[in-house]
Amino acid sequence: DGETDEYYCWRVGVSVIDFGLIRFNRHAERHNFSFDTTHVISGLEFSDQRDPQEVIDMANMYFLGKYGESLKAEKFTAALPSAVVVQLDYRIVPNFFAGAVWVQRTPLSKFAIKRVNTLSLLPRYETRWLSVSAPVTFSDWQSVRFGLAARLGWLTIGTDNLNSFFRQNQFTGSDFYIGIKINGWKQPFYNGTSMSNRSSRHIPCFRF
Repeated sequence: DGETDEYYCWRVGVSVIDFGLIRFNRHAERHNFSFDTTHVISGLEFSDQRDPQEVIDMANMYFLGKYGESLKAEKFTAALPSAVVVQLDYRIVPNFFAGAVWVQRTPLSKFAIKRVNTLSLLPRYETRWLSVSAPVTFSDWQSVRFGLAARLGWLTIGTDNLNSFFRQNQFTGSDFYIGIKINGWKQPFYNGTSMSNRSSRHIPCFRF
């Protein structure tokens, strides 16, 4: 009806995130190690080194036979972890929804921070005061994570990696989040049959 989005059929969104470059020109170095012979070294020789410059100097001597040989420039440009994000949400029946979020990395150059490709499937039950969702996330097409989240009114709690609480033999990380939503203004709302008269003041659209 144009006044509320509680009873939409479907929604889709496309966005580009972290699109750009970052330039390092202070206290920066770009190194390149290139050789055509096989070198066998022990990682123990580098394990005690904590200074990055010491590690680079040792690598120069082991692989290139001369200090500073790998240094090519004292400034460089790297691409941000840019990606295209596609979001889809579909109402199956009232209060039951199926959503999906696909994040595909789109590096601008070979010198770029690598973002993980992800595909998340988001089934959920949602009412005005209660919602429960169980996201399933495929990470770089190599691993699967199961999540669980619940919202009661303005409070949301959940995790995107429910596996980590039960599989400790291959533990690589865990997460837990809490969200609080506060509306600082009055607004009309849809009570299921019509707009409530609790407030007649609409939130205006943002003007550029």
